[in-house]
Amino acid sequence: MVTRRRLLILGGALATALVSPLFITQLLEGREATCDTPILYGRDECPVCKMIVDYQPSSSAMYVEEFGRRRWYFFDDLGCAAVWYKVVRSRGGRVLAVCAGDRVDGQWIDLRSAVVLITDEFTSMNTGFLAARPENVEAYRGRADGTRRCPLLSSPHRYEEHYAYN
Repeated sequence: MVTRRRLLILGGALATALVSPLFITQLLEGREATCDTPILYGRDECPVCKMIVDYQPSSSAMYVEEFGRRRWYFFDDLGCAAVWYKVVRSRGGRVLAVCAGDRVDGQWIDLRSAVVLITDEFTSMNTGFLAARPENVEAYRGRADGTRRCPLLSSPHRYEEHYAYN
């Protein structure tokens, strides 16, 4: 037999179960995504080129919200991350964070505060894109070991001046 007390307890529990996810979602919505990536080298697969992510110096990660859920995507190259960024935006998703490994000290950094270097150094897809903190750029240039490195360009308009086809 259902008593009034049991009905109120059951109704309160049901209301709590239905409303709690909404409050939790609202609390998490305002949080900034960090670059604490749960990557597993040798197991995660790049969604663009389908290669296994196993080369740490050129790997990157993207935290995405699309189709009502949030998840991390992992890439073996910054070039693949750039392609996937365009795919997510075309599907109507939101990119919450893009992270890459700092080429100098190996720490994960947010690309909004990083410098992307265009180099002739080996990367998984041979794009040569590497990320570094602004304070580590000179340290990277010092480690060039005599190989040719692309100069840092102040604007896209200077690209033609440095690399004009002859």
